[in-house]
Amino acid sequence: MGKAFSQRQLKNRWDALKKEWKAWKKLKGKDTSLGWNPIKRTIDAPDDWWESRLKVVPEAQKFRTSGIDPKFEGKLDQMFIGIVATADNMSQATSNLTPVIDPYGILQAVKVLDSMSEEVPEVSPLYFFSLKLLLNKDKRIMFLSINPKIRALRLKKEMEDS
Repeated sequence: MGKAFSQRQLKNRWDALKKEWKAWKKLKGKDTSLGWNPIKRTIDAPDDWWESRLKVVPEAQKFRTSGIDPKFEGKLDQMFIGIVATADNMSQATSNLTPVIDPYGILQAVKVLDSMSEEVPEVSPLYFFSLKLLLNKDKRIMFLSINPKIRALRLKKEMEDS
């Protein structure tokens, strides 16, 4: 059997996770161009971005060296989005926060693909092959993680090999 926790311990952990999640969301704000550095395990952004955001959200300082993994963030979103923010303001739900954008999601991959219109024209067989390829999560993560200069070459190679 697993470890037993009291209701108070669970509530404390829930509240701590919610507080961290809110700080993380506030830190990221509406900036959809942020990347994720899997080695540093945090947001991949220049120092000036961090300095300006931490002035607004000083409680998020710890995320500069250890962020919330996108997969775990999705789980936290499921837990907290739509939950009433405070007892004082029952009508204010956390669903007003910026929606999560998975850095390795289909939306991000298609945005990157669309930005490659010179190498991968939108009406080409390569474009439509790439859309289908990017439905595969592992291939999508690879596509978004490799050097942008070789993405088109990688797509062409995948198409040749299929």
